[in-house]
Amino acid sequence: MNHSFYPPSFRNFGLLLAVVFLLSSCATKNQPPANSASADSLTTDSPDQSAPTSAPRFNALIAGNGVRARELPSLEDSVLRTFQAGEAVEVIQPNGSRISITTGDECDEYGYSWFEVKDANGKLSFVFGKFLFITPSEGFGAPWYEPFEMAGQTWSAGIALDQSYGPSDEEGLTSCDKLFMPYFFRPGETTLYPVYYDPKALPDTDLEWGSSRFNSGILSMIHSSDGGTVQLDKVVPVLGEKAADLYFTFTYQDGERKAAIRMGEKNGKFHVTAVKNL
Repeated sequence: MNHSFYPPSFRNFGLLLAVVFLLSSCATKNQPPANSASADSLTTDSPDQSAPTSAPRFNALIAGNGVRARELPSLEDSVLRTFQAGEAVEVIQPNGSRISITTGDECDEYGYSWFEVKDANGKLSFVFGKFLFITPSEGFGAPWYEPFEMAGQTWSAGIALDQSYGPSDEEGLTSCDKLFMPYFFRPGETTLYPVYYDPKALPDTDLEWGSSRFNSGILSMIHSSDGGTVQLDKVVPVLGEKAADLYFTFTYQDGERKAAIRMGEKNGKFHVTAVKNL
């Protein structure tokens, strides 16, 4: 005798609904919250909607040629690859305190940190900080300039800073000059374009063109030193050319100077082509 209130067909239908509800509840429970980052995500900020989300966010430039990228932050560890001057990488994080493992000028005495970086193929490695110029965390560089038109394309410009100790500390002057690299980029892309220069091809302007710290052909300029600072004031595109004038203020102990440096594209690279004292 069947004591159930419902007939067999209704009992089977009710069992089916219960199974569907149980499966739906499990799927909802295991689904991550909307807009949440995975536990192993390397970034916590929102991705750039104008670029593919899978593209690395390049935020640093390699300053020297043949820079060794190692598996771990040590001179004793294996070399995974070498970088060439001007290559862009994504800096993940610094690793450890400053150590002195290179020689060449006063800055080597104070040392640099190792940095974990990601290359264009997404491979991770460690590069010594002496050979990295890094853009500030708020974007591709500071000052942050509004996009401008250059030869029918949208461009912008920024500054990457080196990782040296700096010209002074609590004990006084260090004689270590901090440097910066001006560069161009196209909004929405991940490629950074440094500027190359040949001092022999330029007029004698007595400007602080950089340092013997690197022999890469890339323009590096003194950002701050024992006796002065340099500020990038504005960027003005050259009408009808793939070129722009960068206006700088140089402040020294004996006064202030201003200059416009023209930087134009040739064979896929930007070069210093002219200098005008203002």
